Amino acid sequence: MAGVSVTIAAFYYTFTLRYTRMNLKNTLDTRKAQLFMQQYQINASVWFMKRDTELRRWEWEDYDDFQDKYLNNKNSELGAIWLSFMMWADGFGYLLKENLVDAEMVYQLGQGGIGPIRQWTRFEPIIREMRERGNNPALFQWFEYLVDEMKKMREQKGLSSKWSRALNRFVEE
Repeated sequence: MAGVSVTIAAFYYTFTLRYTRMNLKNTLDTRKAQLFMQQYQINASVWFMKRDTELRRWEWEDYDDFQDKYLNNKNSELGAIWLSFMMWADGFGYLLKENLVDAEMVYQLGQGGIGPIRQWTRFEPIIREMRERGNNPALFQWFEYLVDEMKKMREQKGLSSKWSRALNRFVEE
């Protein structure tokens, strides 16, 4: 009788573990799908497209010119647009670093890495100068991480990872 009880308990435990793992995987897959759709809705929104288009129109000569035109107090709306995008990209990079989002998902949301790489290439000199002047080497480090990962993915897929600002497209290195 004791042997039968132990056998039944072992089967029950095994079944429970398998069922729990299956449910956990389903829950994680569902959560990933929800996160993808939430981000897709943001990326496809008119609000996001307007913000992205606005950022691509900006022109500046150097860091000080950028500060004067877009980040000083009289242009707080423009500064908010830029900071909002930087924080969003930085947060996405951190989620990617912590494996809380799937790299392939981010790659697809970023149109094959185009979005993050394009914006990083555009604003990298500004960010690097901000890091130096503010003595803050970690400023937007997760955005940079995100871009590095997108470049790696493009290279793994046999695609160029070098964005040309002048040509507004990827170019062969």
